[in-house]
Amino acid sequence: MPIPVDWIVAGFFILVVLGGIAFFVFEHFRVKQIRAAAESLGLEFRDRFNETIANRFMQFSLARRGSGKLSSSVIHADTEDIQLQLFDHTFSTGAGKNKQTHRFSVCMIHSPRIQAPGFEMEPEGFFSKLAQMVGKHDINFEDDAEFSKRFQLRGTHEPSIREFLTRQRRQALLQWPNLHLQVQGKSMIVFRKGSVRACQIGEFMKFGLDVFEVIADPAGASDKAT
Repeated sequence: MPIPVDWIVAGFFILVVLGGIAFFVFEHFRVKQIRAAAESLGLEFRDRFNETIANRFMQFSLARRGSGKLSSSVIHADTEDIQLQLFDHTFSTGAGKNKQTHRFSVCMIHSPRIQAPGFEMEPEGFFSKLAQMVGKHDINFEDDAEFSKRFQLRGTHEPSIREFLTRQRRQALLQWPNLHLQVQGKSMIVFRKGSVRACQIGEFMKFGLDVFEVIADPAGASDKAT
């Protein structure tokens, strides 16, 4: 005997509800672990941004994508010349049954050592090719086919970006083939899809700081070492 349509609909609804509950429980447990890990490292944990950090993040295009934007589970780590935040960021695209929620882990660093023009770079792929098709210009280096093939590079002031991204800096950035990087003013973010677990906090922080050192290194302003 065929299964009634009402049973199928009810079963689907129950699965959706149970899935939502399971995600809520898992997320609550993950955030609790992250808070504990941050405190064990002597770092400050906040549920949300303060106004200064929120305004700083809004410089970046990632912060302005989609709707229902939320930045949460913020870990702060400050030194004499660096202000660093690790946090979750989510937003939605589409509507109705086509609605999708996108989750990212973000490391944001603010420092007077960042002396760079505004730019964005991400791995070349389907969506970067699509961006080019709708008119977003990809900055390529004729003398560096590998870098140009690996990454899509965008920014409003191309001459300054070319001058800043010396061969030395480009070679250093190639060690992270999945790098998503945005730089604005004296701030930068690196981010990746998904949510960082408590055991990955140190690794993700180190990744952000390693990229920061490449961007902030004055030696990158010269190609003499290459």
